[in-house]
Amino acid sequence: RLYDTPENRRRSQAVQALAAETGRSISAIVLGYLLGQPFPVLPIVGCRTVAQVEDSCRAAAQSLSAAEIAFVDGRAGR
Repeated sequence: RLYDTPENRRRSQAVQALAAETGRSISAIVLGYLLGQPFPVLPIVGCRTVAQVEDSCRAAAQSLSAAEIAFVDGRAGR
């Protein structure tokens, strides 16, 4: 419940919209968002399938653009 806030629900909707718009998975968007932060981040990824491992590896190679991060943060419209 600590993380179930209106702000995080809005972020979740933004991540889903960005995933649909770009054709990337939600996991890839979240990893790209985390890796694009201006502070050190070490995401812990849990995968159950080879496809999920491959998706996570691809995502680690692509950070989100500044505009995409701003969109998820709610600082820019889409």
